[in-house]
Amino acid sequence: MGITLPADKLLLILALSPLICLSGGALAMIIIGLIKNKKAANLAVMLIIMPQMFLSGAIIPINNSSGVLLVLNRVMPMTYCLDLVRAVVYRGSPEYDSIVMFNPLVNFAAILALTIVCLVLGTFFFARSEKNR
Repeated sequence: MGITLPADKLLLILALSPLICLSGGALAMIIIGLIKNKKAANLAVMLIIMPQMFLSGAIIPINNSSGVLLVLNRVMPMTYCLDLVRAVVYRGSPEYDSIVMFNPLVNFAAILALTIVCLVLGTFFFARSEKNR
């Protein structure tokens, strides 16, 4: 495909990967805490992850979305994770402004905030479900 990625950008993406994975896991933790059946929880997690792929810009561009789609893609952690990785990949290129939606610091702060909120809520729901067992 002819895609090249310099080592410094690759290392930065790898350094951000744990935070990106933690944000996805934190969102799944809320679902796991709310649903007691393991099979149903696995299905629900997939039903949350798959729409994120479409609504976060991984497959379909969302730069010009509006209305409900705008609200949905702004509350999904994957939107900010993808935009942060795009900012790393396109840093220094002329296409940067047309591809990257937010400042990388805004993306990083949004990922941190959404991850913390999801972890707190997920921990609360999970602890409550285990206590009621």
